[in-house]
Amino acid sequence: MLAGGGLSSPVLGFTKKGVIEVDDFLSLHKDKKKEQSALFQRMKDDAELITNVKYIMRNLNLEPIAGVVGVMTNRPALFASFVEAALKRADEQISVTSDNESLDTAVIEDAIRRLFNQANQKRRQQGRVNIEPFIDQQHCLRGRSMTLLLMKEGESAKGKPVLEIDITPWDVLDCTSERGVKGLAWAAHELIKTKTEVDSEAWAIKKGFTLMDKKAKVVDIWRPEVHEIFVDDKRVFDEENYFGFVPVVSQVVPIGLMFGGENNLQYEGEGIFFL
Repeated sequence: MLAGGGLSSPVLGFTKKGVIEVDDFLSLHKDKKKEQSALFQRMKDDAELITNVKYIMRNLNLEPIAGVVGVMTNRPALFASFVEAALKRADEQISVTSDNESLDTAVIEDAIRRLFNQANQKRRQQGRVNIEPFIDQQHCLRGRSMTLLLMKEGESAKGKPVLEIDITPWDVLDCTSERGVKGLAWAAHELIKTKTEVDSEAWAIKKGFTLMDKKAKVVDIWRPEVHEIFVDDKRVFDEENYFGFVPVVSQVVPIGLMFGGENNLQYEGEGIFFL
């Protein structure tokens, strides 16, 4: 899935006013970040409950109260660790059903386990935690999760074709997306990356791209037609999305307000501290 090439024709984008023709999904990503600012702040506030961040006690006029030392105990952190530990002890269930009685679903279930094991092995080689605990923490503290899933045909050490899977959980605090009629209309992931991280990306190697600065803001945007990469707000790579859909799984924990309205978004998909 790394066939470069320019894509300049306008595509469909979704905004509050409906469907429009637009070829600048980076602007849609920035607008969505502003729209979700209250939601993101709630996620940051929840995270501070387990990191014992120092705080300033204020009066009703939000003025700092002199002579008061703010100390946060570790009880929220202990509570979160107990919840996450309980989830880690749970047995993962993989069940495949089919109307075809001659189909051996156990073979498919075993293949799914092998693919997840392959993806986790790749993450461990990169010094990252396994997929399952990462997503568990996202659900507990963020109230939602987003995961990029890519599959492609590769070669084994013996030159035989194999299916390679790349499962990348995204921190939803760095993500934006918009839902269409059938799944996600688009999804974006924004991170500050170092020169080493950018230069080692598959797309950068394919294109021969090298980051000139020590670090940069990288925005990864997926839509049904195109996959785009922006570095410091400049599009440096695009390719056709051969899947025909956004290969991102987005899940919201069904806790909190589920009402419509822009102001209610910050209360949707609450984490474990919402009470």
